[in-house]
Amino acid sequence: MNMPSINHHVEKIAQSLLDLNNPVEMPVKHHHSPGVYVREITIPAGTVLVGKVHKTRHLNVVQSGLVTIITPYRKFLVAGPCTFESFEGEQKVGIVHEDCVWSTVHVTEESDVDKIVEEIVASTYEEVEALKVLEGIGEKL
Repeated sequence: MNMPSINHHVEKIAQSLLDLNNPVEMPVKHHHSPGVYVREITIPAGTVLVGKVHKTRHLNVVQSGLVTIITPYRKFLVAGPCTFESFEGEQKVGIVHEDCVWSTVHVTEESDVDKIVEEIVASTYEEVEALKVLEGIGEKL
């Protein structure tokens, strides 16, 4: 009997939240420095949000607030200030208990936000797995 993967469950949560069609105002600031892009978002308490599937490892900095984070690999409570790492292929669901200021830190030489999103965000978990396979082939050449 095939059990649904945790990725399947995260995708179902994401779709359920989108189906609610109840957008929350979350101001976003973009910060750039040579080789680094930081996306800072302010999230009100009571918000449940679903992040994107990321292609790359990156740092997260919760400057303030209290948030439960659920990923396909782990579940944990973060009280700001706190810094933690996310892994390639990891999509986060956040349940915000106290107003939160959260930044993601990405290594990139790009400065155009749309191009950065294309560079760091996958449309599916399968895309991340395909990238891993290609990296493995490249290492063997």
